Amino acid sequence: MTSPARTRRLRVAAAAVAAVGIYCLAYQFVFYSLWRFLFGEEVWPWPPWSLWLLVILPAVAAVAAAAFVLAARLSPGNLWLAAGLGGLALLGLLRYAARVWKLVVQLGFHP
Repeated sequence: MTSPARTRRLRVAAAAVAAVGIYCLAYQFVFYSLWRFLFGEEVWPWPPWSLWLLVILPAVAAVAAAAFVLAARLSPGNLWLAAGLGGLALLGLLRYAARVWKLVVQLGFHP
């Protein structure tokens, strides 16, 4: 059996990964949705409310994921849900890493 301190550290680390990964995944989803279905290239710059939406919706999803990982009771069902959130978080981080790789390496972005 693991100690409560070790379990707490593991939950905090998992919550941090889940928050960042879910934020990246939700940001890409909201950005794609706004780009594809609402605005596209015709509207630039985007309206200010859409930029707030682009930050707030992913932040809400990230906070909800982190709160679940931190506060959920340790039951088999919740562990499966936490594992699913972890998988989605890793997917979000890998998709973000691929996008950064494309910008930096392939397109030669130099700040």
